[in-house]
Amino acid sequence: MPQYKFGANDIFHNVIKAYPKYVFSYYHNTSYINNRNTQGQNVVSGGVYLQEICVDRPEDQLITAVIHKGGNNKFIFASVTSSLQYKNIQTGDTASMVYPISSSAPVRRLIIAEKISKGRIGVDIRDGATDRETVREAIALKNTYDHYKTISSYYDFDKYIMVSGGVPPSLKGPSVGKNLNLYDPDPAASFTKTELNLMTQSIPKNDFTNIISIPSIFYGSQIKKGSVDLKFYFTGSLIGRAQDTRRNGELIETTGTSVNTVVGMVLYNEGIIVLTASHDLNSSTDGYLSPVTGTVTTIGGPSNVTLQPAWKKTPSWTQFLAHESFITSSTDPDSASYGPISSSYILEYQGVNKIPTITMMAHASKNDLNWSNNPTYIEKSNLATTYTGSFVLFTGSKDYAERDNIPIKNTVSSSHCGFTASYQPQTFISKVGIYDENEELIAIAKMATPIRKTNEQDYTFKLKLDL
Repeated sequence: MPQYKFGANDIFHNVIKAYPKYVFSYYHNTSYINNRNTQGQNVVSGGVYLQEICVDRPEDQLITAVIHKGGNNKFIFASVTSSLQYKNIQTGDTASMVYPISSSAPVRRLIIAEKISKGRIGVDIRDGATDRETVREAIALKNTYDHYKTISSYYDFDKYIMVSGGVPPSLKGPSVGKNLNLYDPDPAASFTKTELNLMTQSIPKNDFTNIISIPSIFYGSQIKKGSVDLKFYFTGSLIGRAQDTRRNGELIETTGTSVNTVVGMVLYNEGIIVLTASHDLNSSTDGYLSPVTGTVTTIGGPSNVTLQPAWKKTPSWTQFLAHESFITSSTDPDSASYGPISSSYILEYQGVNKIPTITMMAHASKNDLNWSNNPTYIEKSNLATTYTGSFVLFTGSKDYAERDNIPIKNTVSSSHCGFTASYQPQTFISKVGIYDENEELIAIAKMATPIRKTNEQDYTFKLKLDL
């Protein structure tokens, strides 16, 4: 068997393998992955679970991961928040975590601009619908967003997402008055220097900014370019479709009221879709801005809300994936339209995974590898049941001798029946062994069909190994 050892000439590279296409469907508090309504008693709709090892197990029989604190004090538990708590954990104590570990379907986060007559002056925070954490997450995307500018001019954070990278004008100090246009959300606006210095919030460039985050478990290394496909349905009819037709991250509206318009961008490596187009896809309304949690009541309070006409809006790409709401027919028997009950959505894409791979070349040179330890390599008449009987002439306390002449089986075929051709040394290579720097066998590559090797012929075997 030829032997191969890792060396300096080995080629390390990444092999890109495509994932199957993912199809996510959404409708009023329900999401589906590849049209799978249910995946078992412990799996909710729209979720995926680690190895699905606890899918149909009773709750009292779920598999549990256990970590022990060892004597080297290197294990730190997630529940420990201070060095004092860690010291109180005794050696041998355990921390456990019950499976399943899950991930949900892609989620939508919304940024709403606060406006006055002159233009946008900050962000509108609405309980249950928007939060400031989304604004901070968007600002953190600036460098990543601008990094893609080489493939499309629409990857410009300051121009299309937030003014001045999301930095409030008030933080710029007196220098803000030197270039008012830099901070004007609306080119027609005429904010004074004093007004700009009073602005203490980030200023969005759009009335609505829709940020869709896709967990990496659903796409691997990155989203495949050209595979993103968004479909917007209203009462079952397709009213809008956007696709990455140019393979440069631009989501182009292919069906709707503004065909060929760029409605958003895709961050391939980060699994993020940003939608900024607010044009109406039809003239109907739905409860896209309805809060997710709360109680319908006329009594004030943080968890008590009153039905708001402002929750309703005409469908647009910035409302894509708005399907969650606590408003149902039971909480609003007269008009459940305060929740997004007429809209449904489909998000399709394909992911790719980069697998580190090493390419190796194993050489079988001329006049080499012409011997075999296979017992059938010698003539049958000389074949014994043991190695000693086949090759060793005699042994003693002081002597050891091998046979001088061991007839080798002639495997050269003849064109005439009943006759053998003249003997020529030949072997058949069926395996290539791969050894590490310590001369230890770590892998074996097997041939689909043994390769005939003669003294006049040399071979090079190209091996690829996923790391």
